[in-house]
Amino acid sequence: MKGLSFPFTHEATFVSRINRFKVSCLLDGKEVFAYLPNPGRLWDILAPGRKVYLAESPEGSLPTLIAAEKDSLPILLHTHYTNRVAQFLIDHGLVPSLSGLNVKGKEVRVRDRRFDLLLSDGREDLILEVKSCTLFGERIALFPDAKTERGAAHLLLLREISKRGMRAGMLFVVHSPKVSFFLPHYHLDAEFSKILFQARESVLIKAVSVGWKVAERRLELLPTAKELEIPWHILKKEAGDRGLYLLVLRLESDAVVGVGRKGTFSLRAGYYIYVGSSKRGLEKRVRRHKRRRKRLFWHMDYLSREAKDMKDIVIRTNSLGECELAHLVASIFSPILGFGSSDCRCPSHLFFSRDNPLGSEHFLRLIQYVQIDRLDDLLGSNARNSPLF
Repeated sequence: MKGLSFPFTHEATFVSRINRFKVSCLLDGKEVFAYLPNPGRLWDILAPGRKVYLAESPEGSLPTLIAAEKDSLPILLHTHYTNRVAQFLIDHGLVPSLSGLNVKGKEVRVRDRRFDLLLSDGREDLILEVKSCTLFGERIALFPDAKTERGAAHLLLLREISKRGMRAGMLFVVHSPKVSFFLPHYHLDAEFSKILFQARESVLIKAVSVGWKVAERRLELLPTAKELEIPWHILKKEAGDRGLYLLVLRLESDAVVGVGRKGTFSLRAGYYIYVGSSKRGLEKRVRRHKRRRKRLFWHMDYLSREAKDMKDIVIRTNSLGECELAHLVASIFSPILGFGSSDCRCPSHLFFSRDNPLGSEHFLRLIQYVQIDRLDDLLGSNARNSPLF
C-alpha cells in the first residue's frame, strides 16, 4: 500500500502567534514569519520552544506551518490536508464504519453549504463532512478547539439531509495515535456539542485516530488507524451550564486596586489567573466578567476594570470543586492572599505570573487535566443523567 505524505522544507522553533493565521518562528537563529492554516486556539501545541515544520510557498508568500510537535510526536495542523487524509483512509478501508464506500465526489454543494466528500457503495450515497481534531489528552480527544458556528450549521443541515432519506455523516480525524476516545468539546462550545449529541441518532458520527512520522523531509501517515469510542454518557453527566472557570488577564503596569470592603490590593504588572465557579448560568457569569461596564459585586469585577486581554477557560463539571481547582493553580503560581476566597478557607483564588501562563507547560498541562484527562475516571461509569446544556 502506497502511503500518504506531505513535504516540508524546514524545521523551526515556534516563538509566538501574531494573529489567527500568522506566526513567528526561529529558523537558523533568525526570526521568520509563517502562514498558519488552522483557526484553532492550539494553546497546547503552539507553545514557545516547540518544534514546527514549515513548507515553502510560492515566491513572495510566507512559508506554511504544516505541523508541530507535542510530546515528541508530529501533529498535522494544516486543515486543508485533512480531506486528503480522510479519502486515503476510506480508499484503503481503514475506517471500518465506512467500509465498502468509495469517494464519488468532492466539495459537494447542498443549498448554501459545501460538504467535503460524497461517498457511495453503488446503491446509495452518503454525504460526509470531515473535521480535523488536534486537541487531545492522554486518551481522549476533543473537538472543536475554537467555537465553530460553521460546524454547527453543517450538523444542522446533515440532520435535515438525513431526515429526507439520504445518508449523512461527520468524520473527525484525530491527529494522535495514542487516544482511544472522542468527545465534542462541551467546555468550549456548548452549542456545537448539543447539536452533535442530538444528531447522533440520525447522522453517522465517527472519529478515527491517525499518527504521523517524519522521514526525509516529509510528514508520513502511519499505516495504522483506529476508530474511537464516543462516551456519550459523559456529556449527560458533565455538560450542563454549570461548573468552573479560569480567567487569565494582564495588568500593563503596577496598580493599586480597591476591592470594596476588602480594602486595597497592590498588584504588580504581569498576568493574573482567577478561579471561579457557577452552579448555574456558567456562560452568563463568564460573559459578565468580560464586560467592561457592570455593577461591582465580585472581587473580580474590581480587577477586571484595570486589566487587559482577558481570556477564559471553562470547565463544565458536576464533579470538580472550585477549591480543588484553586489548589491545583496554587501549585504553579503565587497566590494574592485574601482575593476571591471570602467564602472558603483557601488562601486565595487569584494568582500571579510574571509571564503569560498560556505559554507555561505546567499551566497547559493543568488545563488538559481538568478539561480532558480527569474524565478518564468517568469512562467506565454510566452515571445518572443530569440536565444537558
